[in-house]
Amino acid sequence: AAWLAVPFLLDEQAVGGVDLAFRDVPTLGPDDEAALATMGRQCALALERVRLDEAERDARRRAEAANRAK
Repeated sequence: AAWLAVPFLLDEQAVGGVDLAFRDVPTLGPDDEAALATMGRQCALALERVRLDEAERDARRRAEAANRAK
């Protein structure tokens, strides 16, 4: 069995990751490594988009609450 960890990097900071398990040790070439790195970056960007969307919704709720309080 073999394990492979793919970090989700955003500006050189890990924001998550995924572990892959294999029955046999895989032979990875440069294209495979590039594809896994791309997958990690895409996942990191997706997580960042979710975080930003949640922050925007929270800011909007606070602004609307402040307007109602006026």
